[in-house]
Amino acid sequence: MTTTLTRLPGSKWWTETDDDTGEVVGSYKKSNVTDRIQEIRDILDSYPDLQQQENDFNDVLVAIENKWTPNKNERIVKMLNDMKISLTLKEGHINIGQLQTELDNLIALRDRLI
Repeated sequence: MTTTLTRLPGSKWWTETDDDTGEVVGSYKKSNVTDRIQEIRDILDSYPDLQQQENDFNDVLVAIENKWTPNKNERIVKMLNDMKISLTLKEGHINIGQLQTELDNLIALRDRLI
């Protein structure tokens, strides 16, 4: 589907229409798009650095290696893995990809709104 953006005369609003059907597929106000971009960036900035978190987790596993009996080590590693999974779900890491996609799409849209 190809679309065309048209600025409404005397307004700060844009409409996006499907080139084939002529139907309006979206309406946008550039300031609203810009505000949403900043909102998403703030949300993403509030999440911990995933790579650093993974590195720290691996460092903890190395630090406890061979500290106790194999059974105790196994229990502690399982506990840490369970905590990691719980933390990941709690912090909403699953949504990071969706937010990043939305951010990329909004930035592309904003760039089209001259």
